[in-house]
Formats: sequence, structure tokens, C-alpha cells
Amino acid sequence: ESPLCNFIAENSQSFRFSADMAKKKASETNSRSQSKAQFDVPRAEAKTVREPRHFDDNTFRGFIENLPVMFYAVEPETPYTPIYISQTFEKFGYPLEDWRTNPKIWNEVIHEDDRRWVLDGTRESMARGEGIDFEYRVVGKNGKLFWVRDRSCFIKDKTGKTICWQGVILDVTERKLAVEALQKREKLYRTLARTIPQTAVLLFDHDYRYTLADGEQLKNHEWSTELFEGKTLFEVFPPEITAEWSEHYERALNGESFVLEFDSEDGAFQVNVMPVRDDDDEIFAGMVMWQDITERKRANDALQESETRYRQLIENANDIIYVHDLAGNYISINEAGERIFGYTREEALKMNMAQIAAPEHLKVVKRNLAKKLEGASKQTSYEVNCIKKDGSRITLEINSSMIEKDGVAVAVQGIGRDITDRKRAEETSRKNEERYRDLFENANDLIYTHDLAGNFTSLNRAGERITGYSRDEAIGMNIGAVVAPEFLEAARTMTARKMEEDLPTTYELEIIAKDGHRVTLELSTRLIVSDGLPVGVQGIGRDITERRNAEISLHNTVSLFASTFESTADGIVVMGLDKEIVTCNRKFVEMWGVDEEIIESKDGLRLIELVTAQIKNHEEFTRQIVAVYADPLAVASEILELHDGRIFERYSLMGLKREAMVKA
Repeated sequence: ESPLCNFIAENSQSFRFSADMAKKKASETNSRSQSKAQFDVPRAEAKTVREPRHFDDNTFRGFIENLPVMFYAVEPETPYTPIYISQTFEKFGYPLEDWRTNPKIWNEVIHEDDRRWVLDGTRESMARGEGIDFEYRVVGKNGKLFWVRDRSCFIKDKTGKTICWQGVILDVTERKLAVEALQKREKLYRTLARTIPQTAVLLFDHDYRYTLADGEQLKNHEWSTELFEGKTLFEVFPPEITAEWSEHYERALNGESFVLEFDSEDGAFQVNVMPVRDDDDEIFAGMVMWQDITERKRANDALQESETRYRQLIENANDIIYVHDLAGNYISINEAGERIFGYTREEALKMNMAQIAAPEHLKVVKRNLAKKLEGASKQTSYEVNCIKKDGSRITLEINSSMIEKDGVAVAVQGIGRDITDRKRAEETSRKNEERYRDLFENANDLIYTHDLAGNFTSLNRAGERITGYSRDEAIGMNIGAVVAPEFLEAARTMTARKMEEDLPTTYELEIIAKDGHRVTLELSTRLIVSDGLPVGVQGIGRDITERRNAEISLHNTVSLFASTFESTADGIVVMGLDKEIVTCNRKFVEMWGVDEEIIESKDGLRLIELVTAQIKNHEEFTRQIVAVYADPLAVASEILELHDGRIFERYSLMGLKREAMVKA
């Protein structure tokens, strides 16, 4: 039988061929082509094969050109000249003429990875007089890849003489891709099963036949892959189990996903049953994945016991203790929270923090939440005004931190202390301060306030005297009109820094008085906060012009007459910007116990390390050293306590030659 006959026989029902049709067509034609290939066309329902019929060229073409296959016939010997090529070969994009006339066409269209074994295998089969049944890849003219099944063999006449090599090629691309996709999925599921600890995965088809079984849990149950794969649910398990699980399998194959939990002598297990869909969203299998959750369940039980022990402590606390999720929705609140806010627990757990915080303070709450979420701070403390159920306001001091699970933030836990009475006392104190404004007005130092944009909002009498501007002139002026240009950026930076850190700062700058002369001020500033929000800056400026001039004069004298260092009772050292020791007196060496080798090496960093190691509060000392080097006009003065009980007074400044001088 020829491949074409076999193909027709295998697909007789699909193509609706019958022996009657073959008989009808045969009666309409003559038998001119006795030497052509003969075909056996069996009845779909027959048990025996009829005698071969002889068809002419038209009948031959009528059969093969209406089939969804490619048919070819070539001479049985080299160069294998084509006898017939069906029109369906055009699906590869090459003209039929190429297939008929190009002897190298097969070398060109077969994929390079398949070419050698296909051509060599065909030649070897032909040499043995055998047929072939190969699956390989063909590259279309536009580069598209086709998978084909090629079934070919020699065709002989009644006398046994070979008349041609005949073949049928079927496009199996879709089937091949489907098989590959299925293999990829099975590989993925197998990898998944082997990767997840304490887990096993079973994959089953619509016949409840297991196509995959793998994972650590198989071994723990003393099961094997071989026990499942290729067998049905009913072949693996006894009836009492299959009765229940066949229902679960059917639910999954109908598109339902669900989770089951079981407790047994072996532990606690969570079982996920779900459908498995292909790229067309069609369900082609079901999956069972079970995991040992014994340890997790024990941990949950232990956690519940711990929660029970500590819940009483939380409920009896005087402060509000609460938990809300990352969106601000309250998850829990204690009895103190109910009592202070006036909401029942049921009411509170339906609320968001935005409903509790006063509108003007909501940004403060969100900013502190963002700090924790971004990792800038694990814990934040701040004050916030809140609105009770009856509409009255209270002020809370909040201390909150993140709740993490497996290293991931999941909620916020906080403690809120009612400081309303304290804030009222502070407000009373503030009002009392207004009664003592006379002290403000009679101070010798310049005292002022300005808003966050830098516009002056108040100025005392000393400020009028030092700047030359009257109070009416000064109010509304911007600091940019008073601060010397070269100091303006530093002043604005200090204000911005206070906005971020809310810490008092002390620094020096020069202002230009109304008459044009310069005044050096030592400023101490802090933020003005109202209802927990910054609204301005308050500063005190001391006129240190004369002191600064004297210091500059002293520095110049020291620079010019370094030899006089030895006559002073103070220890003095001078270092350059590169931390190189310029000079120091003997008193400094004695006070700090400096090795001569350090002085000779001029290594200022080693000297700083030596000094820092002897000081108790070395962090502040180090900070001021950095500040002096960073600011050409910075001055540092402090009392140093040494570990051995001695107390030094330190004074540091940057010289005109950009050298730092330290006196102790």
C-alpha cells in the first residue's frame, strides 16, 4: 500500500471517502494509465479491503488535490526527477515550478538542524527498499517554520517493478506546538513541585489520569512518581478515597478553584485544587497541590496563646493602643481608645485615620506614615490633633512603629497619649509670655521673627538700634534685604534645615545696616510651631562685630608671631585645610600628651584621633571640627570634659589664611 492509501484509510471518516464514491469515479473514466500508482480505498465500516481499483490521471488528481495534505511522486532513481507535485505545496511560499525544476529544493527548505538526518535517513531507507515516516521542520519562503510528517515509500507495479517514490506530507505544526507547550507546562509544574519545600503537585487529565506527580511530600507519604503517572485516580486509591476526590477533580475540571485543610496523624495539610488552562483559556487538566502547614499552624496556635496573655495588658492600659493597615484603616483598638474617642470598638474598626485626625493635621500623620514605609524611620513620634465622636478636639502624642511579616511591612502599631491638658497648660504659658513682652523689648540682643518666606514679622528695640531700621520699616521686609549677599544662601539653608530637622541652630553672619555699614551677628534660631505645624522662625542676634574684629586681630597676631605661643598658658594648635599641622605650642603637647612623632609628621588626622579619644562627649567635638572646616566664618567654643577628670575650654575658628586654630 502507498502512503496516500494509508493516509486515506486512517482518515476515511474525516474526509468522508467511501468505496462507493471510488466505484462511481472509476466507472466514469477509462484505464489509460495502467502503470500509475494503485490505491486501496477501504470502506469505513468494512472488515476486509476491496481489490485495488485503477484510476486515470483526472481521478488521481481529483483525490489528492482535494486532500489537506501535500502529495508528491518522484523517479525512483537519482536525480529523483519529480513526476507529480500537488498544488498544496504552495503553502510553503515557494512556486510549484521550483519544486518541479529545482533539484536542490529539499536541501533549501528543510531546517538546517534536521536537513542531514532527514536526507541521509531517506537515502538509507531507499537503499534498503524501505519507506520512511519522519517528522521534521520546513522553513517557508517568508521564514515561517512548519512542522511536517513525511510518509514515503517506493511504489511498484503488478510485476514488482519499482515505478516511483511516492510521499504524503501532512502539516503537523499545530499539534507539534501544542505538544511542546504541554511539555513546557509539565516541566514548569515539575520544577515548581520540586522547588517549593514541603509540597507536592499532581496533574490529572479529564479521565482523572495523572500526567505528573512530583514534590517532596510524595516521599514523605512514601509515594513515588511511578505510583501516579500514567494511572488514573481509581487505579491508585481505594474506593473510599476516590468517591470523595473524584468530586473534587470534577469541580476543578469545571473551572472551580478551592482550598481544603486536613489534620491527620502525619500533621496538618493545606490542599489547593484548581483547573489548568492553556493559552486559549481552555481547561486541559486539573492540579492538586498540597503543602505541609504543621509548623505554620503550631506557630499560629502559639501566637494566639501569646495574644491572649497580652490582650489583658493592652486592654487595661491608660494610653490608646491601636493597629491600622498601610491604608490607615483601623484593625484593632483598646478600651482606652473607646473611652477617649467615644466610639465603640465596632464603630472604630470601620473608620480610617483620616476620619480621626483633624484636617489640618492629616498631612503630618501621612508624612510620618511615609517615613516608616520608606524605611527612613522604623519609629516616629509626633503630636496630632484629633476629633472625638462628640466633635470636641484632643491632642495626642503618638509613638508608632511598623509591624512586619517576613520582612515586609503589613501594618502600623501605635500608642497615643492624651496630652490635651498639657497642651492647654502650654497655651496658658504662651499667653503668660505675652505679659512679659517688656523683657523682649528691653533685651540688649536683637530679637526678631520672620515667616517661612523670610519676611520679618517682629523686631525688638535692640533690632531697631542695630539695623537702623524702625520697626514699621522692618515689618514686611525680607531677610534678603538685610543679610549681606555672601551670607544670604547660608541663612536660607539654615531655615530649610530647620524645616527638615526642627532643631535650634547657632551660626554667624553679617547684615548691612540701613546706613550701609556691616554688623556681625551671632544668631541663635528656632522654628515657631503652631498646632504642631511650623509657621515661622524666631531668632536672637548678638552684635559681635567688635569681638569678631578682636578675634581677627588676635589671629593675625598669632600668625605673625608664632613664637609667642610658648609663652601662653593655653595650649594652641594651628592646622591647614588639608588637616596638616602648621604649628602648636609646648603647652598643647603637654596638655594632650602628644607624641613628638605626630607633631613631626604633621599628621593632623592622627592628632584629632588622639584628642577625640580623651574626650567624653567626642561626638559633639567631632561635629564642631567638621563645622569649622566647612564654614570659613564658623566659630566653635565649648567646655571639654576628659576621661581623666580634667576640664578644658576649647575655642576654634578659621583664620584668614584658611587655617583652623584651636585653643584649649
